[in-house]
Amino acid sequence: MITIIYFDGIKSQNISFEEFKQKFPNSQGFFWIDLSAPTDEENNLILKDTFKFHPLTIEDAIIFNDHPKIDEYDDYLFIAFHSLFYHDEDNRIATWEIDFFVAKNFLVTTHLKPIPYVEEVKQELLIKDQLATKGIDFIVARVMGLMIKSYIPVLKKVAKKLDEVEKEVLSKAEDDTINDIYKIKRNLSLVRKILMPQLEVIEELMKYENSYFSEDSIMYYNEIINDLEQIKNTLNDYIEMSRDTLDAQLSISSYKMNIVMKRLTVIMTIVMPLTFLTGVGGMSEYTMMTGGEDKWVWSYLGFGFSCIIVGYLTYLYLKKNKWV
Repeated sequence: MITIIYFDGIKSQNISFEEFKQKFPNSQGFFWIDLSAPTDEENNLILKDTFKFHPLTIEDAIIFNDHPKIDEYDDYLFIAFHSLFYHDEDNRIATWEIDFFVAKNFLVTTHLKPIPYVEEVKQELLIKDQLATKGIDFIVARVMGLMIKSYIPVLKKVAKKLDEVEKEVLSKAEDDTINDIYKIKRNLSLVRKILMPQLEVIEELMKYENSYFSEDSIMYYNEIINDLEQIKNTLNDYIEMSRDTLDAQLSISSYKMNIVMKRLTVIMTIVMPLTFLTGVGGMSEYTMMTGGEDKWVWSYLGFGFSCIIVGYLTYLYLKKNKWV
């Protein structure tokens, strides 16, 4: 879907594509063209036919790019930026990408899925002309700021899940617990993979202060950098906690396995002499074992009782040496 907002220097308004063709590029003010879940025809119409962007940036815009980036071209900047979304049903973090084409008199944004933060800024732009009067650089900063703030509730949900897993590890340590830990570590790795390049993108963006961004807007991008730094510190704490939780889970699992092996060893130690006795008895002739047909009942009862005595004495020996 194509949405076009035009600010003429006084007020902002939605306009059609036909009106846009009549006004652009000679009109005062600026244009914001947003492509939300666009079709191939809409992408070609705006990115290729209207603005004639570089083919590489068009390619980056129409496919998902999991790496934030900023590239400079002749008369515009291309910026790929990401926000986060948490899927509660399967405890998974997903990324939402938005691509910016930033020029002096127009802003083009494109995203493969509808992003609520973009819609929020659109409404602010149409209702509050103050945001529009500040310029395109402030609109970009506003969208990026909201996207960065989406990290906080996502990380809170990860922290909540991490607390639950820690309690499971210390209480019962079920087999599924280690799967939950690896899910958390994978989620945190995804956040770090996105977060660090985002910092580099904002720092690189501030180098274009005189070209595309005003001195007044730079302070807002500094605020975004501060938010990202705080999120990075929080993320590092959660990563360390997940490592500690995994180590605890593996230690407890190893301890439980040692207990099981110890019990099996005790059982085998008790059974070994009994196996020897029954082996010797099984290989003996009938008369040697029983002493005759009239004595076989008492002989087998005595042999069974002897096995019990031997097993019990073996157990007492193991217990005396504190092996059980």
